[in-house]
Parts: sequence; structure tokens; C-alpha cells
Amino acid sequence: EGFVYTYFLHDMGRDLDISYNLRFPELVRPERGKVHVFHRQDLDAGKHWRYEIESYYVPDRYLRDEFFEQEFREGKDPEAAGYIRWLDGPSGAYVYERHRLNDWQTLNEYLPRLHFEMLSVPLWEKTLDNLYVTQKVDAVQLRRRIDKELPQNNIDLVRLDSVTEVSLPWDLGYFQVSPFAQGRLTFYDADLSNDAELRAIWTAGGRFVTQVHATHPNIAWERIGLRGLRHTAEFELRYARSSGSNLSTDDLFPFEEVDQLGEFEEIGLEFRQRLLTKDAQGKPREFFFSVLGIEYYPDPDRDAQSSRVDNYIYPF
Repeated sequence: EGFVYTYFLHDMGRDLDISYNLRFPELVRPERGKVHVFHRQDLDAGKHWRYEIESYYVPDRYLRDEFFEQEFREGKDPEAAGYIRWLDGPSGAYVYERHRLNDWQTLNEYLPRLHFEMLSVPLWEKTLDNLYVTQKVDAVQLRRRIDKELPQNNIDLVRLDSVTEVSLPWDLGYFQVSPFAQGRLTFYDADLSNDAELRAIWTAGGRFVTQVHATHPNIAWERIGLRGLRHTAEFELRYARSSGSNLSTDDLFPFEEVDQLGEFEEIGLEFRQRLLTKDAQGKPREFFFSVLGIEYYPDPDRDAQSSRVDNYIYPF
């Protein structure tokens, strides 16, 4: 599956009496347009292998902002890319090559990126089948291509990031407990001082969850599709703390989120409610869901003075 999408126009010039047009500079040339090509193919009916290729050429810096505002504000960056993915049960990997076509962009190029994940696999199936290990490895050669009008040079980096997590979930009847420990090792071939670095971050914590539920089969109103009622309330307490970071984020160029991680601590409380009924075929159907939550930071001077990338990355 895929598409070819093009847009071309001969622009007669902007009407400067319209305030919207004052946002844009004078036209360089009247011929304007873009070409976006995408192709995806599943090599074995989508069971294991898929590849994608994409090319999005927009030589006009202001075309998307002027004529495709939603895409400009919400869509991903134009790129020329190739991607091949493999999946097998809880494991998967991909290779991703990405280049910049439009010299007005500032964009991270992947030359290439190799990524592997193994999610929640029992460490010893017969001995400790509730001890799970998750492994993620990401290796990338990065190049930050700078907008041609900015007085900066391109920036290059080789980074190897490995995350290993061990978790031990227990179902104790009325509540479930899931402690975990995570180690993250990240190698950089150069920091801002052009020195090779190895950063280590250790994270530990856990989740405590309990549920209460009740079923009311006699509550029914066929006109609005209510055929019995099931109410589930769930309370969750989370705690996680990362420590031991031996490298300041000020020493690294912020290519991506992983380069901005450091020491962090958070306690989270959530109260979730769900209401379910049955559809015409008798299958459960959720029609109401609500969450009330609060996050507490034991070290607010460090963790709550500004937006921290850590706060949006698992397990926080």
C-alpha cells in the first residue's frame, strides 16, 4: 500500500492587505509545490517482515505553513527514509535510514538507526515464571543537519543505548504488587567537549494496584442500550526513582529525549473508574471511563521547577 501526493501552483503574489500574508516574506519564485511518495509492503502477510520507503520533497520553506497549516503544526517532519521491521512474538527489531531533502530544515539524520526490543520474557520459565526481563538496545549514527540560513555547523554523534529491566509481578488476590529494577547504559562517542562518555542511570520502583467491582444485572434501559451494569474501581500507587547518573545533561547535545535524562523521583496516585454494559450480542462494552490522578515529587527543587523529559519517559 502507499500513495503519491503532489501539489503545484503558479503563485501570482501575496495580497499584503490581508494581515495573514504579512507573516510571510516576499516570494522568491512563483512556481511552488511539493511531492510526497510513500510505499509500505508486508513481505510475509505481515507476520514478521515489513518495509517502508518514503520521500517528501518541499523546496519551498513556507508552503506548508501557508497552505497546509494542520500538517505544518501537527504532522511529522518531511524526510527521505527507508525502514525495515521484523517481529516475532515478544521480540522485534528495525533498521531505519533517514536523510534530509529540504535544505531549509533542521533535522536529525539516522545513518542508520538499529533498534531491538524484547518485552517481558520470563527469565526462568520453569523456576521463576513470574520474573520477567525486558531488553531494549538502540544504536544510531546521528547527524543534526542545520537549516542553511543558520550560522551553525552540522553535528555528528554515535550513540549506543541499552536498557535492561527486571520485574517481579505478584497477584495476591485483593491486590497486585509489581516491583522492578532497571539499568540504563548509554555510550557517546563525543560529548560537547569532544570526549567519549559512558553514562549509567539506575532506576527502581514498583506498582501497587487494587480493584473493587460490582455487577448489577437488573439495571437495564434498552432504549439507550443499557443491558446490565458492571462498575469497576481501581486504585494504583506508583513509585520510581532514578539515581547514579554520572553525566550532566549540560555536557551533551540534546539530539533526542534520551540525551536529556538524569536523576528523578516521583510518586503517583491514580483512581480509575469504569462502567460497562453488554451490547446486542451479549459482549461487554465499556461506555464510561474516568481517571483522577496526582503526582508528587519528593525533591521539588530538582524535579518540579521546569518541564523535565524524565517525567514523560517510562517508568515515570
